[in-house]
Amino acid sequence: MRCGLFLLSACMIQPAVRASTFSLEDCVAYALGQNLELRDAELAADQAATQVMRARGVYDPVLRLQALHEDAELSTGPISSEGGSETTMGDVRFAERFRYGTDVALVARSRRNTFESSTPGLFSFPEYQSYAGIEVGQSLWRNRGGRQDRAVLEQAAYAAEAARWSIDRRREEIASSVGSLWWDAAAAVHVYESRKRAVERLSEQLKVNRARVEDGLLDETEILEAEAAIAVTEVDVIRARHDVARIEDQLKNRMNLAREDWDRVSFRYPPASDMARVMEDVPPVFEAFATAIGQRDDLQVFDMRIRSIDAEIAVADDEIRPDARIEGSYALGDDADAWADSLAFNKSNWSIGATLELPFGRRAPRAERMRLELEKARIRNEANLLEQSIFVECRRAIRNLDTTTEAVAATLKAMQLQKRKLELEREEFDRGKSSTRFLVDFENDFEFAELDAIVARTEYEKALLDLATATGTLFDRIGGAW
Repeated sequence: MRCGLFLLSACMIQPAVRASTFSLEDCVAYALGQNLELRDAELAADQAATQVMRARGVYDPVLRLQALHEDAELSTGPISSEGGSETTMGDVRFAERFRYGTDVALVARSRRNTFESSTPGLFSFPEYQSYAGIEVGQSLWRNRGGRQDRAVLEQAAYAAEAARWSIDRRREEIASSVGSLWWDAAAAVHVYESRKRAVERLSEQLKVNRARVEDGLLDETEILEAEAAIAVTEVDVIRARHDVARIEDQLKNRMNLAREDWDRVSFRYPPASDMARVMEDVPPVFEAFATAIGQRDDLQVFDMRIRSIDAEIAVADDEIRPDARIEGSYALGDDADAWADSLAFNKSNWSIGATLELPFGRRAPRAERMRLELEKARIRNEANLLEQSIFVECRRAIRNLDTTTEAVAATLKAMQLQKRKLELEREEFDRGKSSTRFLVDFENDFEFAELDAIVARTEYEKALLDLATATGTLFDRIGGAW
């Protein structure tokens, strides 16, 4: 079990980061280490784990030491007699409950008694009594075989396990949101780089146009056409750069990156050509749904909660039942005029008894049992709702994956065709059969096709993340040691 105090103090600290470049795996690892919601859930899980420790406390042995001195003027026995008494007693008791509900205690006691004689103020010689023995008790009904103790322990253990499963699902959700923002940022960066390349190509075209104007091969308006295109594209570059900064700030915030490190951290994105390079097969909906039912941590939470409720119901049932208990003891001891002689242990005492408890009404435990049954029904209903929600998530994720798979292929084909069109148009321009305006139009067509391909590849990567999140296999996809 993690140390709760350590986690509480750790929540207040964000590690300083030197200038560094973060990959997707780095972003996820940092976010999982710094997310405050996740840490709050971990503290709640630690609290639940303390209940397991508390439940096990019923088996902890107890050593009791007792000393007593009594000076009584009244008779201490069941039959009244003249005079009082003085008693000094020491008692040692070591008790423990075992797995099957058996209570065992080892007892040692020594007593010194003096009694007042018929002559006021005079006391008899002291009498000493010492003995050591064993006491055993066992419930025959309510806690027979220790089942009630085990039910309390099981309830606490299942509740703690549910808290841990909740953390695991929360980790997946955090990783998924970080991954989605990371791919959005990757797309924004590639769009920005694409617009910068467009400016560079247009700038090169402007140089060509100026040279041809000087040679008398082109009209001066061709220079103005290229300059206007550059100006418009530079506006796109400014907007794209702003989008990159905005999305990366969202990513840093989701990671809970320390404020002083925001300007020190950059991100390492894959080249656009590496995105969606290998297209995966789209699984059938019910295959994905079956995977989710077996893998989703939030479904495991409901299973653990139901088991915890079942254990509580078992405890409530025991509280409703009558109880029968047997107890017995055996001891060896002696009494004498000297304390050393009382340690001879020549005499024995034994006892056996039974107690029967017959409760009537038992409205409080019955009401508690009814409450638990209703809670169990509510949890099952929530689990059914979650299963339906998971089915919808899987269906939507697979539809998105199928759509983005087709979109990647379509946009790549469109980009190749636009590239070929641009090459042909450039050849026409070089031969003087086209103008800068038409060439810029074809440049724009190619740029837009390239942007569409970038967006499609990014959406495909996000669709893969969404499907992995829906099926509970996200960390298998991202990789890394989480």
